[in-house]
Amino acid sequence: MSREYGAGTLYYSNPGIRDVEATIDPVILTGETYQAKALETSESGKWKESLIQATRCVLFLGTPLNDENLDHFRSALRACMTIESGSVDKKVDKLGAEDAQAIQALLLILKKEPFPIMTIAEKRALPYGTRFRRKLSRVIVDKQNEIPALRTSLDVQAIVRPDPQPHTSYGNATATEDDRQNASRKLLRAILLSQTPCLLGVDVQNGSSGQPERKSNHAKCHHIPFPENPFFKGRQDTLKAIKARLVTSQTSSKVARAFALWGVPGQGKTQTALRFAFDSKDHFPYIFWVTADREEKLLQGLHDCAVAVGLREPATDVTAGAKIFVDFLPSVTDEWLLIFDNATDHHLINKWWPYGKHGAILITARSHVFATSSVANAGMELDKLPDDNAIDMILAQVPRSSRNGDFDEREEALKIVKRVSGLALGVQAAVGLINETNYSLKRYNAKYTDARAVLKDTSAEQVHRNFAPYPQGLYEVLTETIANLSQDARMLIEMFALLDPDRIQDGILETAAESESLKGIGFVQNETDCMKSLMNGLIASNGLEVEQRFPSYHIHRLLQKCVIMDMTETSRQRAFDIAAGIISSNIGAETTVESAAFHFKEYFPHVQSLHDFFHQNIEKDGSSNNSTPLDFIQLLRKGAAICYRKSLFNTGLSLIKTGQDILGEDPQMAPSSGHWSEKVMEAMRLHYSHACIGTEVGDFKLSLYHFQHAKSCHEKVTSQGCTGATQTELRNYVGGIANSLNGLGRHHDAEGYYLKSLELGKPNDIESPYEVNICRCRWAAGDFKDAEERLLELIELREKTYKQKDDTKNYIMGHMLYVLGNIYISQKRLDEANTLHKRALKCWIHTFGEEHHKTGDAWHKRGWHKARRQKFEKARKCFEKALGVYMSGSDQNFRRGEIARSNFQLARVLKELGLEESKERFERAEELRKDLLGSDYSPQANEEAYDNLLEATGAKIYEIDYLEEATIVEAAKEYGSETLDCLINCAAFVILKKLIDHGEGVSGGPIEWQEYNSKILTDYFQIMVVGPLLATKHFQANLEKSKAGKIVNISSSLGSISGTVKGTKVAYRIAKAGLNQETRTIAMDLKNNGSNVTAMVIDPGAVATRLSGWNGRISVEESVNGIYVVIDRTSLKNTGKFWRWNGEELQY
Repeated sequence: MSREYGAGTLYYSNPGIRDVEATIDPVILTGETYQAKALETSESGKWKESLIQATRCVLFLGTPLNDENLDHFRSALRACMTIESGSVDKKVDKLGAEDAQAIQALLLILKKEPFPIMTIAEKRALPYGTRFRRKLSRVIVDKQNEIPALRTSLDVQAIVRPDPQPHTSYGNATATEDDRQNASRKLLRAILLSQTPCLLGVDVQNGSSGQPERKSNHAKCHHIPFPENPFFKGRQDTLKAIKARLVTSQTSSKVARAFALWGVPGQGKTQTALRFAFDSKDHFPYIFWVTADREEKLLQGLHDCAVAVGLREPATDVTAGAKIFVDFLPSVTDEWLLIFDNATDHHLINKWWPYGKHGAILITARSHVFATSSVANAGMELDKLPDDNAIDMILAQVPRSSRNGDFDEREEALKIVKRVSGLALGVQAAVGLINETNYSLKRYNAKYTDARAVLKDTSAEQVHRNFAPYPQGLYEVLTETIANLSQDARMLIEMFALLDPDRIQDGILETAAESESLKGIGFVQNETDCMKSLMNGLIASNGLEVEQRFPSYHIHRLLQKCVIMDMTETSRQRAFDIAAGIISSNIGAETTVESAAFHFKEYFPHVQSLHDFFHQNIEKDGSSNNSTPLDFIQLLRKGAAICYRKSLFNTGLSLIKTGQDILGEDPQMAPSSGHWSEKVMEAMRLHYSHACIGTEVGDFKLSLYHFQHAKSCHEKVTSQGCTGATQTELRNYVGGIANSLNGLGRHHDAEGYYLKSLELGKPNDIESPYEVNICRCRWAAGDFKDAEERLLELIELREKTYKQKDDTKNYIMGHMLYVLGNIYISQKRLDEANTLHKRALKCWIHTFGEEHHKTGDAWHKRGWHKARRQKFEKARKCFEKALGVYMSGSDQNFRRGEIARSNFQLARVLKELGLEESKERFERAEELRKDLLGSDYSPQANEEAYDNLLEATGAKIYEIDYLEEATIVEAAKEYGSETLDCLINCAAFVILKKLIDHGEGVSGGPIEWQEYNSKILTDYFQIMVVGPLLATKHFQANLEKSKAGKIVNISSSLGSISGTVKGTKVAYRIAKAGLNQETRTIAMDLKNNGSNVTAMVIDPGAVATRLSGWNGRISVEESVNGIYVVIDRTSLKNTGKFWRWNGEELQY
C-alpha cells in the first residue's frame, strides 16, 4: 500500500501494528538503491537498554554496515550513517548547508517520544560531508538522553520494492542534483509535517490497509520549542495553582485566563511552565510558546505561531504575522494556551495581549508586576526547589558510580543543594560538573567547599525584597563548572555567552571553519569535543521546529551573566571579536529579500545581543577607543540591512548610528581595527544603508545627505588606488542622489544624476530601477511623451529578453507598468492606465509580496480606477486591501500619509454606497492629515491635498552642537523659512562623559563640589543653558509662524532649588536651575509681547537609556508618551511652568 507525499511515495508495512496503542505514524520510505539493506539492523531485535526517544520515524542514512552484534540503537544508527557520511569506504562530496540542516533536524526528532521501530532509506544518495558526519555523531551520542528500551512484541517487516511510477524529479534523466535534493527534502518534511499522525498497516497477505480508531484527542498545534525535561522534579503545588487558574476556573468574559510565575533567575520558571505545557496537552489542543524578552523576538515568536497553524508563510512580515495570530486566537473555539516566557516589559505584553474566552495565558518573568491587575491579575512567586526534589533531581542525572561508596548518597546530595540554596540552575550546574569530572558525590563535596563569592546583580529590580542577591555558593558552582572546561571549550562558552541565549544554532561554527581569520581558533578546530563538554550541563538542546529554524541550543541567562562576570577584560574583548566575526560570516556578504526573513529569525537576535554588549561592556570599559573590530561594524551594517528588508527602520537606524559613532567624522582615524581604506569603505556602506532607510520612509533630505557622503567616501578610496569599492556601488550612490532629489521635487537636478548613474552601467539595462525613475522624473516635469516612449521601449526589451509578458523575475517590470499607468492618467488615457495598474499589481504581489507598501500603492490605484468607473463595491474592497497593507506591516508608522489618503478615498466610496461608516473614515483621514501637517493644516481637503500629503511624512534631521553656535546658525539656515511647531532642547552629554572619568552614564556617581574646575563648570553651563538659548533665538522666527509654537526645554528635578536636599552634582544642578530660569524668563517675555509661542520645562524622569548606563525606573516609551501629553496640554494660560513627565507640576 502506498500514499503520495510531495515528490515521493511512502510504503507502510507492519502486520501486527494495528493492535498496538500508539499515537504516531510508522513510516518506511524505500527506494531502488538501498532497499532492504537499511532494515537489517532493525530486524535483528538487539536494541536493548539505551533506546533514544523518537517521534514519527527513524531515519537510516543509506546502507548500514553489516554487523550482526549491534545491540545498541545509537550504534546501529551511526553504523547506518557511516558510508553515506564520508567514511573511507565511500568518497562523497560535501553536503550543502540546507540539506545538512534538514537531515539533522530529522535526527533531532529522535529525542521527543517513544516509537515503534521503523526505517527510512532515501531513493537516491545524498552527499554527506565529513564535518556533517561528526556533527551527527555528537547529536546522537548524548548520555543525558538515554532512557530504558521500550519493550514491544512487534514483528516488524519491510515491504521493499521499487516505485511503480518513477518520481518526477528522479525519473527525468536531466534532473539536476539540486532537483534531487529538493525532492528528498520535500518528501522527508512531508512526513514530519503530517498534521494527523495515525497508525497505518499493510496486510502482507492481501495488501489491504487498515487504520485503527484514534484513542486520544490529538493536538491541533503544540508549538513548543523545548523538549520535555525528563528530570523535572517537584513543583506540584505550583502546577496545581497554575492549573486551578488556567484549566479549572471558568470565565464567561472574552478575556483569557492568565497567570504570572515570577521570581529570581535560576529558580526554574521556564522549566515549570514547560512541564505545565506538556502536562496540559490533552486539555489544550493549541499550545503556543513565545520568548518575550525583546519586542523583536516576541514579534518573531507570534509570527512563528501563525506559521505553525498555517496562517502565514515563514518569510512574510513578522509584525503583520503577529497581528494576524493575535487576531486569530479569539476565533478559536477549542481551548488554547499561550506562554510568554521571560517577559521583561509589561507594556509590551499588554500591547500584544490576545483575547478569547477559550484562552489561557501563562507568563514567566522576574518582576512581580506581571501578577498584578495591570497584567495577569493572578500569579505567584516561584520559591527555591524543596530539598527532597532537588536531591531527586541530582540522583536522577549523575551516574551510579558517583552515587556508590561509603557514604549516604542523599546526605551528600543534600550538601550540594544547601550550597546553592535550592536554586534549580545551581543544582543543574553541579550535576554537570559531577558528570564532567566523574567525581563521586562525596569527593565533589570535599573538593568544592570554597564559599567565596555571591553572584551579584545590581539591577534596579534588586530593590524589591524578592530580588535579593543570589545565595552564597551559586556563583561558586557555576564558575567552577566553567573553570573545569578545557581552554578551547571555555573560549566557546564565553563566545556563546555574548549571543542571544535562547537560540544558538547548531552549525554556527561551520562558516568559521571556512574563514581564513577564524578557522585557526581552537574551538572551531575541536568543535565536537568542545560541544560535548558544554552539553554536559552548560547548554541544552531546544526542541525542533520543523520547516522554521535550525536545530539549536540555549544557555540560561543566569549562567550567561555568570560567564560574562568571570571574564577578564582581555577575554571579554577576545570573545566579542570572535562572536562578531562568526555571526557576520553566517549572515554572509549580502542580505537579499529572500534571505532577510531567514537571517532575521536566526541571526538578528545575536546582532542585537552583541550591540547591547558593546554599549554595556566594551564601550563602557573604554576598549572601543583602540580595538573595536571591523567585523563588528560590518555586523551592524548587515543587521541594519536585515532591518531594512523587514521594514524595521528605527531598529536599523540604531545599529547604523552605533557604527557611525565608532567610525566618527574621519573614518581613516577611527579607533577600529583594519586598514584606513577598509574603515572608509565601511563608513561608505553605512551611509548608504542610512540613506536607503531615509528614502524608504520619505525623508529625502536625510537620504540625500547620506548618499552624498557615501559617494564622497567612494571617491576618496578610489582616488588613492585602493580596491574594494566597486563601480556598481558608485552607480547606486549616484542613483540614490537622483532619487532623493526627485523626492524633494528637484526634478531637473535629479535627471542629471540619473543620466550619470546610467552612464556607469550598461546601455538599456532592463534590470536598473534608474531607467524607470528617470522616466518618472520626466513625467513629473511634464515631459509625458519622452517618458512614455522610453518606458514602452524598456517593456518591449524585457519581453524579448524573458520571452514573456509581465515577467516576475523582479519588481522592475511592475515598476515600469505602474509609472506608465500614471503617465497615461496625466494624458487622460484612463482605461489604458487601469489595465497597466492591474498588471503592475499582479507583478508586485508576486515579487514584493502581499504586504509591501508598493503592493498597497497598487491596490489604492486599482480602487481609484474602480471608483472612477462607479464600481463602488469593488473600489471599497481595493481601498480596504490597501489599508490592510499599510496598517499591518512593520513600517506602518511611516505610512501615515498613505493611510490617510486611502481612508479619504474609502470615505468617498462609502458615501456613494450610502453607508454611515463614511463619516468615521473621513474623520480618521482628517485627523491623520492634521497630525502630519501641524500648523499648515486647513479643513475641507480634496483628493489632491491627500495625494500631496505623502510628501510630508518624512522627518527632518539637522545636526547641531550646543558648544558651536555656528552649527545652530547653519541648521536654522538650512531649515529655511518653514513653520516650526515645536522646538525641543535636549542637551547631549557625550562630551562631558569624556571629560569626567567617573561612573557610568551621565550622572555617574556623586561628585563633590570641591572636585570641579572652571572648564567642567563652563562646559556644563554652555551645553545646558547657553546652547538651548541660542537654539531658541535662531529658530524663534519659525516658531512664530506656527499657530501655537512650543519651546520644550528638557531639564531635571535636580534643578529645583526648593527641592534640593542633597549636596552632590553641583554643576549639574546649577546648570539645570539656570535652564529653568531661562525658560521661565523667555515664556514671560513672549507672553507679554503678544506671542502665541509657549515655553515649558519638563523633567523626563529616570529613564533607562544608553546615556544613563541603562539604569532607570521607567522606559523610554513611558517617558515619551507622558511628555507628549504634557506638551499637548500646555497653552498660554500655563506657559512657563515646570512639569514632570507624568503631568505633575514641580516647583522651581
